[in-house]
Amino acid sequence: MKIDETAAAYGLFHAHFAWLADRLASALFYLQQRRDPSVTFEPLTGRPFGQNLRDFEAALKKFPDSLAVQIGLDACTKMREVSNWRNERVHARVDFDQHAMTLALYSWRTRERLAISPEEIQQKIARASELVFAVNSTLEHVLHQLDFDKMMADIFSEIDTTKLD
Repeated sequence: MKIDETAAAYGLFHAHFAWLADRLASALFYLQQRRDPSVTFEPLTGRPFGQNLRDFEAALKKFPDSLAVQIGLDACTKMREVSNWRNERVHARVDFDQHAMTLALYSWRTRERLAISPEEIQQKIARASELVFAVNSTLEHVLHQLDFDKMMADIFSEIDTTKLD
């Protein structure tokens, strides 16, 4: 058996998915740490991707509607799609295709052969990279929003309201 273009691309996809999972866990950490400074990063890295995704999405929904939040929520939908595509292949039934002299992947749910081609994998790599940047830009925006909200609360807390008419 040889390592062909599909296998190599699939390995590269997993590196990009790991990058996405790390950025997602980091974003969730920064959001949670702003609300609770005792939160640590390590527990988030050991959690399933889907759990971090659900928590990130829930955290975004607490912010006022904005373009950045909408981009983040759209990214959550796309991350779920990429994750489902990955999970179906990672947890596939595997058999040897004697005609093609390669391994074939089959869905546990449908028992149908799963498509996997270098072109499809390249699309998933591009999507994962795009999502890393969407998560990063959304995080930057919502952290600025939290900083602004804190600054305003600090300013207004210094006002002596007993002297206001």
